[in-house]
Amino acid sequence: MKHNLLFVFAVALCLVSCSENDEPQYTPQISVSHLIVWHEDAEQAHDTLKVYSTNDGYVTDTISVGDTVRFAVACDALTNQLKSLETRTDANVLAFTIFLTSQHNQALEATSDAEKGLLYFKPGYRYAAFEMQYVAQKSGSANVSFTVSTTSKFSPATLSFRQPVR
Repeated sequence: MKHNLLFVFAVALCLVSCSENDEPQYTPQISVSHLIVWHEDAEQAHDTLKVYSTNDGYVTDTISVGDTVRFAVACDALTNQLKSLETRTDANVLAFTIFLTSQHNQALEATSDAEKGLLYFKPGYRYAAFEMQYVAQKSGSANVSFTVSTTSKFSPATLSFRQPVR
């Protein structure tokens, strides 16, 4: 009986000591949706931009210089908390903009710099969505990447695609 009680105590101690904290650990999720392109040469013409999976990663339809692509980016920390969202692209090819509302500004730290694509979240936020756009500046190809960091040990998560411009 003494050995059984000692065994149960040892197992319980191991289970409790394995947990770093009470927060479950999940890989953060990031998604990009509703890629709509407005063509420079037609005032009201717009199309849905398609994204294809290739051996080299995700690639979108080709756009032309002057075209504007608007889309939504969603970050989900699940049960963890958001820490940051970093957006990167080649500024020589694409001019990038993140649209922030007053609600976003309440959720973001003062050190955030939307013009540089760096958003830092105040503690307590698990989900955020942003409207963004880029304008094709010159011909070429630019990688667009989004990295979300959370309090999870499985953080960060990155989503990227290549945008060809003619």
